[in-house]
Amino acid sequence: MPSVFKRSLSQGALFGFFAGILFGSVEIVASGIQGIVVLQPMRYAAGVVLGETAFTLPPLPAAVIGIAVHLALSALFGLIYGWIMAGMPREIRSRWRTQAPLGAFYGFMLWLVNFQIIARIAYPWFLDTAHWPQFILHAVFYGLPLAYMFAEGQRKVLPEQEVPRTEPAEPVHQ
Repeated sequence: MPSVFKRSLSQGALFGFFAGILFGSVEIVASGIQGIVVLQPMRYAAGVVLGETAFTLPPLPAAVIGIAVHLALSALFGLIYGWIMAGMPREIRSRWRTQAPLGAFYGFMLWLVNFQIIARIAYPWFLDTAHWPQFILHAVFYGLPLAYMFAEGQRKVLPEQEVPRTEPAEPVHQ
């Protein structure tokens, strides 16, 4: 049976990947609604590894690279979420009502760090996006789904599987 730490890391990475699929899909739809080129979010993601070259590539290579980068970062951010949650009590890790605000806050913090700090230093094209919609998309369409999946994954682990017993169980007398 994997430890709480290993389980939290693996679930965080896996659920981060899946939350990234949802988040990326919503980013693409939001771009279309705003009248922006639909694959522009993938160009931004590709720009993380290619720099400004990502904006001159043909659409298909830019999209493929952008999707790969986006999903890799989503899994990494999920792994970090799992690492943070590994130190929390089971009651926090496995309950949606406690995970929901934590996940939304985590999505907000990802936006804050990535867009307001890192982008200002290394990726200035991210500053061309509308900030409030991005904040909402990160919190609602990445953080919340990540937290929900994480809580469900943690909830499915029985308490007796989480902490090995140090004493034999007492027999039930009837």
